[in-house]
Amino acid sequence: MNAPFDKPAMLMGVVALIASGLYFLDLAGAVHVDELVTVVSLWVGLALVGLYRSGLRLRERLRRERSG
Repeated sequence: MNAPFDKPAMLMGVVALIASGLYFLDLAGAVHVDELVTVVSLWVGLALVGLYRSGLRLRERLRRERSG
């Protein structure tokens, strides 16, 4: 049985991880983070998570079709 999925919590977690990563990269001087870098990083990160979730749902759907 699958546990219920909390989409808002997952999205906020991803945003927090990306934002903190960008903050520490900027603090270390490894990259210069401005507004454009932040927006693009968040957009790409959330898109990758969405693609991953879609892949998991597709795999589960195909598994159910094969089993009966």
